[in-house]
Amino acid sequence: MKRTIFLSLLFFAAINTFSQSSNEEKVLQRVKQLNDAIFVNKDKTALEGLMADKVTYGHSTAKLEDRTMMIDGAVGSKQVYTNFIMDSATVFFERGKTAIVRHVLKAVSTLDGKETPLHLNVLQVWVKQKGQWKLMARQAVKL
Repeated sequence: MKRTIFLSLLFFAAINTFSQSSNEEKVLQRVKQLNDAIFVNKDKTALEGLMADKVTYGHSTAKLEDRTMMIDGAVGSKQVYTNFIMDSATVFFERGKTAIVRHVLKAVSTLDGKETPLHLNVLQVWVKQKGQWKLMARQAVKL
C-alpha cells in the first residue's frame, strides 16, 4: 500500500515537472515573440495577439501605457534596435494560469543617427486566457 502511494506521488510529481517545463517553454516563446514584434518587426497584428485587453506596459523612463498606446507607440516608433540580447530569463508560475517572467534586455537603440545603449531589467506578468499566454503587465528598469 505504501509503495503504491509513493509511486503515485512520484508519478504526479513527474507529470507536474514536465507540465511546468512545457509551460515555461511556451511562455518564453511568447516573450521572444513579443520582443520580436516590438524591437525587430514592429508587428501590430502580432502585438495584438500577444497582449491581454487590459495590459499595463511600463517603460524604464516611468512612462505607462495601455494596450492601444503601447501597440501604436511600438509600431510607429522610428527607433531601430540592434545587438538585441535577452538574458537571464526566469519563470515561475502561480496556480498554472499566471506566469511571472524576469529577464535582462540589452540592445542598442538608434534614432536620428544617435545610438543609445539599453540595459534593462524587465518584469512581465503573463496570464493564460482561452488557452493562450497573454501579457498582462510589464515593467522595465534601467540597470
